[in-house]
Amino acid sequence: MRNLWRYLTTAVSFVPLASMGGYLWRAWSFSPMDQWNMLYVLLALPLALWGMWRIWKHTEIFRIDRMGILPILIGVGVFWFGRFRGINLLALFGALAIPAGTIWLVFSWRILCRLLPAFLFLGMGVLPSSALTSMLVPPLAGWNSFKLLGAAITILVTTGFVILRRPVPSPGRVCFSLLLLAVLSANWLFPGIPPVGKALHLRMDRLQLGEYIGVSSPPSDFDRRFFEGCRSIRRISYFRKDASVGLLGIESGGKVNAIHPARVCLLSAGWKVLDVRPMLVRINARMVACEDLLAERNGQKYLFRTWYSDRRISTGDFFGFRRRWHAEDQWMIYQLMTPMREGSEPEEAFADFMTNFDRLKEGENGGTI
Repeated sequence: MRNLWRYLTTAVSFVPLASMGGYLWRAWSFSPMDQWNMLYVLLALPLALWGMWRIWKHTEIFRIDRMGILPILIGVGVFWFGRFRGINLLALFGALAIPAGTIWLVFSWRILCRLLPAFLFLGMGVLPSSALTSMLVPPLAGWNSFKLLGAAITILVTTGFVILRRPVPSPGRVCFSLLLLAVLSANWLFPGIPPVGKALHLRMDRLQLGEYIGVSSPPSDFDRRFFEGCRSIRRISYFRKDASVGLLGIESGGKVNAIHPARVCLLSAGWKVLDVRPMLVRINARMVACEDLLAERNGQKYLFRTWYSDRRISTGDFFGFRRRWHAEDQWMIYQLMTPMREGSEPEEAFADFMTNFDRLKEGENGGTI
């Protein structure tokens, strides 16, 4: 019983992660991309019990390692920053770092390494696949297969260390490897700075646009649940003799978590995203920043154009929007959708439609059409 305090301290370190339970349950229940993540958490439990059973027989190796304080402090900072800014992905990373650092502190680095497979499965279960997929360019549709492959490799490597009785790698070597992996991943995931353009807001009450006739559709129950917390949701389908364009307009409210990257929405709905490219397009003498996505479903390709705009700027980058968002600001999110014609260019697919918006007003940094 002399080691009871170690186990109690470790149990308390999972409280931040438990506080995210409501968010995790909603993600597992309503997100098609995250609905299987609970299985990873269930797989983490027997791995943790197996690891603790092996550790229980070697209590003589328990020791205080003050190096574990560093990941605890980093985890606490990341967790509270994520909670304060409403960035659940950051909060979850911090909530995972706190118990990992605690085990390092009260049990030792060697014990933490033995529990690495359990932590990996726990991380795959609580970190939302949708948020991680939104960072991949092009999006990785087989994200769950990718996670399983990584888990299998980690288990094999860890088991090899146990069976062959090899010494665990030093903390410095592991930290250097993780830092190198993070730098290489950042260089791949974020190859350049997304463009920023002038603000652009569309008049969502206009149903007659030149040759286009619009039909407004009320938001569905799925829309209300998916965009819960947004001030307004408008869907309009425009038609003319040889073309059609769908327009979705959302005014963000005080709950920014209701806004998702366009590619996440498409992947969750069963689309196959073929290409993603940041764009600067000229609309009524102003350069507007947006993101074009080429997606396919049932053999038909569609082009999607998305941008986020406040009163000053526009951007097609979701993370750029999240970085600039404040609850008191008025942000509009627009998404256009049109079927791709054979031989059409993505830059020109919306040209005929956008030129039918009459220019109403232009402010210092942008305007409304």
